[in-house]
Amino acid sequence: MKTAMSILAVALVVSPLLHAAEAPVRIGLEQVKNPYYPNLHQQRVHVQSLTDSVTINDVVVNRGNCPIQKMPTVYAGSKPVALVPSTLPYGKEIAVYIKGPCSVAEINVITSQGDWLMKY
Repeated sequence: MKTAMSILAVALVVSPLLHAAEAPVRIGLEQVKNPYYPNLHQQRVHVQSLTDSVTINDVVVNRGNCPIQKMPTVYAGSKPVALVPSTLPYGKEIAVYIKGPCSVAEINVITSQGDWLMKY
């Protein structure tokens, strides 16, 4: 009886580790030159799809304390196209810029397949 209880306890501890979900996205952070002010640098967050299809609903930096630029300088006709939400096939990515100075501690990417957090 004691052995059966020990085996059950070990199985309950190990089971979630065997079935842990793999993130459907890769999250990256880099410093880039500002195209309009070459002496200034900006931080850019990359989100790349690692699954056949995933929708990026939002990108939250430092729990919302570091705002991001959700509207790029890319236009569809005469209207700007929002970066988020965005549905990405495998291998495609979006990049959003962090507005102003910010010391990034964490990036939370909210997707159609759950929230994924990267800490720095």
